[in-house]
Amino acid sequence: MRRSMILLLMLTGLWLLTACGGESTGSAPPDNTPPSGDAGDSPEPAEPIVRQAECAFPAQMQVGRPATVRFSVFTAGNRPNPLPSAVAETEAFQIPERPDLQTWVAVSLDVNGQLASQETDRQFQRLSERSNVWVWQITPSTAAPLVLQPIVDVEYRDAEGQVIERQANVWTQTYTVDEVVGPGYVSMAASWLGDSVSELISGMIGSLIMAGVVNPARNFFTKRFGKQPL
Repeated sequence: MRRSMILLLMLTGLWLLTACGGESTGSAPPDNTPPSGDAGDSPEPAEPIVRQAECAFPAQMQVGRPATVRFSVFTAGNRPNPLPSAVAETEAFQIPERPDLQTWVAVSLDVNGQLASQETDRQFQRLSERSNVWVWQITPSTAAPLVLQPIVDVEYRDAEGQVIERQANVWTQTYTVDEVVGPGYVSMAASWLGDSVSELISGMIGSLIMAGVVNPARNFFTKRFGKQPL
């Protein structure tokens, strides 16, 4: 009886050890905790560069007469002086920031599908903390509306001036000069007469003499001052 009890206790203990060991050696649940550290973090996007952009142009242009068109990019409080008799439209202007690079901006002007002439060395300018200005002289050739489109390109350069990245045509706004008038009558007359003005005047004087307009005038002075005509 005593031996049976000891054997039963031994078997019970062996069973308990086997059961506990089986639970401890089972597969552990997956660990879904994200790894510590910044290896999986994406970098924060840089804030864009914020400016104001303004296109200034005459409300009316005249055929054959040059007119000034200006495009400006500036910070708050640094707007260029207004152009006389010009329409100025100002809008928000943003470009991506590259903190480790220099930002350069170029502006060319499309006029009815044709690029306006511009000094090459003024096309690309390093973006200023105050203002950047581009200027063109536009001379209409016909009395038809003009569509102006500034084309803005951006370059990011390193300290040595090497272009690292370029973004083309980042500005898509267009502006229209609806009133383009023909040349005035004085301009048309001068263009038609040219160097023949003196000849025309001489011919008119000769015609007056032949018509007898000058001789009566000479007779009047003779009677008035008592002198005989020459």
